[in-house]
Amino acid sequence: MSRYILIIGYRQQLAKATYKLDIPYSIVSEKPIATIPRGVDDVVITFFSQICAEPGVKGLHPEHTPTHVITGTGPGVFPAATLRRIYNTH
Repeated sequence: MSRYILIIGYRQQLAKATYKLDIPYSIVSEKPIATIPRGVDDVVITFFSQICAEPGVKGLHPEHTPTHVITGTGPGVFPAATLRRIYNTH
């Protein structure tokens, strides 16, 4: 089964673990990321409030439809829940 993870709110250790498991992933963050982590496909910088108002994430490559949405920070909890419904995922 093909998996794709969307991480909402950048957490360095979460990105490293996802990379080590060889699972493709993208990151959505409200703040710029100083060093782009290895293995990441897309990094989208946007306010989380905009995610809730739109169907999906603008700037995310269309081929990167997530099978899992994981929150890396506290403020990312609500947008992650919204995206799970939009993408019909875990």
